[in-house]
Amino acid sequence: MTRTISQKVKLGDVADVIDSLHQTPGYSSIGYPMVRVTDIKPGYLKIETCLKVCEEVYLQFSNKHKPGPGDIVFSRVGSEGITSLVKSGQSFCLGQNTAFIIPRNKNNYLYYWLNSPLGKHEIITKTTGASQRTISLESIKGLELELLPLSMQNTTSSILTTYDDLIENNENRIKVLEEMAQLLYTRWFVNFKFPSHEKVKMIGSGTKFGTIPEGWEVKRLEDIADVKWGDTSTTKQAYVFDGYDAYSASGLDGKLDHFDYTQDGIVLSAIGANCGLTWLAKGKWSCIKNTIRILEKDSDVNIEYLFLLTSRPNYWRRRGAAQPFLSQTEANMYPVLKPITSILKCFNALIKPLYNEIYYLNKANENLRFTRDLLISQLVTGKREIK
Repeated sequence: MTRTISQKVKLGDVADVIDSLHQTPGYSSIGYPMVRVTDIKPGYLKIETCLKVCEEVYLQFSNKHKPGPGDIVFSRVGSEGITSLVKSGQSFCLGQNTAFIIPRNKNNYLYYWLNSPLGKHEIITKTTGASQRTISLESIKGLELELLPLSMQNTTSSILTTYDDLIENNENRIKVLEEMAQLLYTRWFVNFKFPSHEKVKMIGSGTKFGTIPEGWEVKRLEDIADVKWGDTSTTKQAYVFDGYDAYSASGLDGKLDHFDYTQDGIVLSAIGANCGLTWLAKGKWSCIKNTIRILEKDSDVNIEYLFLLTSRPNYWRRRGAAQPFLSQTEANMYPVLKPITSILKCFNALIKPLYNEIYYLNKANENLRFTRDLLISQLVTGKREIK
């Protein structure tokens, strides 16, 4: 097969590159999102969880450029070369150590080239520093590209954008399902508005739970769940597409060639920045270093109820300032509310289908990302002919 003829150019010839301000602003509880290096992840830019700044700071930091659809947000320091694609209707400013890449042709091809093996290699060659890897603005402009003919760029980008749109649609569905589950849990087990609650007497529990429905019990987590450390001998693994899910203190963090569990369970991050966060593990999975795994123990208490209970904000009390941590002993002693069996069974019948749907959507996205990345390496470089 004849390789497609491409044109060699520098990134600065086909896009404008604008640096962020090298300042640390004050943040506020309301205002405009500020995108920092930690907010930049492959795919469409997500600004919902960004820290916010007041209007005055926003205007100062967005003075050089206000983002538009098709812009690329680029991380320059630390996790250098990570990119996010800006969608329409997103108002935000950039934090330090980031940059805008503004393609003159808004067909998303440049974004996919930066995420191709060729693009990543080119970024690595232009990055300097040992302990703090950095790529300068001039080096970004000097990245050498091989551009396909415009018609092929457009077709390639259209195919790859379809994958990212499908991934985003699934992520939106997952978010809705998770919100539904949280709302149902809050209504039944926090506000005590479960079915026929009007007929149930409320009594004092003598615990921090205060007044609870009659027949419900306050127990320790170890009474209703199997709580143990993850595999402390296994550290982070490289991704293997056909391996089994491996959870670390960062969450779903790779693949192993073996699995330890086939029953649904909970992974609790026990140390570091994510300490106190939990993930619901399904399928075949393993729990590795710096995690605590939680499995069902009481036949009346399903794992989805335990997950929603243990994932509530501020549920876990972390110790340590520089390096927050939780111990297995502490986790076992945590107080939990055990509703009566009939309520738990009714709740499980409603909630389990939601989390099964979330699991399948996540697996669908895993396949979509794998296929998209495979196509990026073939289509963007012109190695594979589009028919």
